[in-house]
Amino acid sequence: MKRSKGGMNWRRAVHGLIGLILLAGAVVAVGLVLLFYQGEPPASRETLAPAQVQAAEQKVRSLEEAGERIAEAVKAHRPTPFTLRVRDAELNTYFAAHPEAVRALNPDLRWAEFEFGTGGTVSFRGVGTYQGREVLLRLKGEVRLDPNQGPSFTLQEGHLGALPLPAGLRRKLAAEINRSLSQELKKLPPQVRIESLAVESGELTLQGRVTAGEG
Repeated sequence: MKRSKGGMNWRRAVHGLIGLILLAGAVVAVGLVLLFYQGEPPASRETLAPAQVQAAEQKVRSLEEAGERIAEAVKAHRPTPFTLRVRDAELNTYFAAHPEAVRALNPDLRWAEFEFGTGGTVSFRGVGTYQGREVLLRLKGEVRLDPNQGPSFTLQEGHLGALPLPAGLRRKLAAEINRSLSQELKKLPPQVRIESLAVESGELTLQGRVTAGEG
């Protein structure tokens, strides 16, 4: 059906927006780490309060619905501003309740957590598998939006288990994260402009607008 085909195209654009919010590029590092993980994963769905899970699921649905509205504005050539907000607690609850969403970020990931600090600081923690081994990766950095180049991530700290990442691997990882962010942006229709990206006190806010240009 025409609607189904178009819906799939627009859903790819939606996933580009959501992927940018989640900083999906961070999880490419899972394939680079080699140390065993020692510790306990975060809460599973069984240990989460049902109301907490429902609130997180509703937040993710609201982001998807916002993305669909953006897509419709692009299709109608209708100038439209938009603001997308998400808190790290909501993301982490959703990931704990939906491990399939974690695997969608990277098939080798078993769980993932994000922490939004202040002044653009973002921390990532994830456990995945590499050549049959279970590994822990921890990253901390700063995300900024360049008006001409789009969002970029500066990696400030990185650990494999308890050990710091070697400088060479840290540089390679930072390059991979920024390459992935650039790829996510390229998935968006040209009419979608990202104007601001802020991370403060546990919340990430993305603002932009749909222009009236032809698609």
